[in-house]
Amino acid sequence: MIRLYFTMMRSRIVLACAAVRGVSLPVLAVFAAMLAGCQAGEQNYLTNGIGSELTAPNLVRTETLQNQYFSYLCRQATSQSYAPNTACAFNDWDLIVKQGMNDIDRRCDAYLQWLDNRKRSKGPWISQISDTAAATGVVLSQVDVGTNAITIVAQAFQLITRSVENYHSRLLLEIESSTIHSIVLKGRYDFRTYLQEKRIHFSNKPDVEHALRSYTRLCLPFAIEAKINNFSTLGANNERPGADNTLGDLPVVGDVPKPDVSINVGQGTGGLPPTTPDISKFFGVQNFTEARLNTFQRATCTPTAAAVGPRTKAAIAIVEQTLEMNKQAVTVNGFLDDSEYRNVVESQCSQKFTNYFEKITLAGGKVEEVKYFNAFVAPAYKKVFNTEPPVDGEPELSKFRGVIAELRGALVPNDALPKDFRGDVSTWITPRLHAAMEAKVLE
Repeated sequence: MIRLYFTMMRSRIVLACAAVRGVSLPVLAVFAAMLAGCQAGEQNYLTNGIGSELTAPNLVRTETLQNQYFSYLCRQATSQSYAPNTACAFNDWDLIVKQGMNDIDRRCDAYLQWLDNRKRSKGPWISQISDTAAATGVVLSQVDVGTNAITIVAQAFQLITRSVENYHSRLLLEIESSTIHSIVLKGRYDFRTYLQEKRIHFSNKPDVEHALRSYTRLCLPFAIEAKINNFSTLGANNERPGADNTLGDLPVVGDVPKPDVSINVGQGTGGLPPTTPDISKFFGVQNFTEARLNTFQRATCTPTAAAVGPRTKAAIAIVEQTLEMNKQAVTVNGFLDDSEYRNVVESQCSQKFTNYFEKITLAGGKVEEVKYFNAFVAPAYKKVFNTEPPVDGEPELSKFRGVIAELRGALVPNDALPKDFRGDVSTWITPRLHAAMEAKVLE
């Protein structure tokens, strides 16, 4: 009997120990993870912050890794293959910035997906811990290990539950995923749009590094939480976010082209070289021959010529203004660089068009001409002259040239074209006239 009793007790003790181990091991794992964060580096940050010295212990390693990263971006942007001990050759920092933003987008998307999965895992974890705690309680009650052991196990499971809840208590894990995604995606869109609208061009590595770090910061936890708190504060005060009350996350770089003060209504693009056969002064395109010049002239409704005269300079100005209006990266200065020229549609201009803007805006035949007339010309004319425009029949382009002349005389009598251009543009639809009509319609 005594031997049987000890055998039964031993089996109960084994079961109880197994149950306690099943609880204690996860608890120990949690505490081990917590203690792992108590490193010497954290103590240095606590007492010294980033430190007062300009140099850092890992400066050499950081430089090496950064050079490798820029080489990676270079190869991705230019499709160059990897060659040992050979640097990737490039001469366009803008490409490096664009490729870098693509790489950051890839990593940011992966982080947002992980964050969403982490948020969704809280419920199953809490449920599993609760179910395991209940099952363990039943097992312990059956083996009769005593109330103290049951109490200890229950407290252990409660600690695990609280640990999971505390881990998920960070703001990022409590806010709806859609809110976080909208903030990050909107920030990325605004960043790229800012570079395009400001026509920022990069010419050195420090500015590129600053821009990419600024873009990376959009997807960092502390930056997302700071923006959420910022928007919450503004919402509580019934204020709309703006540049003066919102956290700045756009790059501040020095290579921003100064505005050309001569590009004003009535002044034209002053400062351009005089009429000359030196094509390179107007087109920054490699091997831009006279034949290519003639192709450009035909594409912009300009009479062909061997030299860049006032009429061709006016065509360049209208092309740049058209690209600018279509939100493409361009510097309106009378000089078409390679990136701007690549956006020019080289198809031959129809005889019914007078300039490149008309060709691009009214492409599509009479249907587009009628739509443009009804959307801009007629409403602007009514606002200016308080009457219907005098057009008989269907308002195709050839029939409302006179209406354009009247609107130009009232809105922009002197278009922003080169000063030495003396052509008659009274019936032309140009970007500056279009902008004036659109502003009048929106009044």
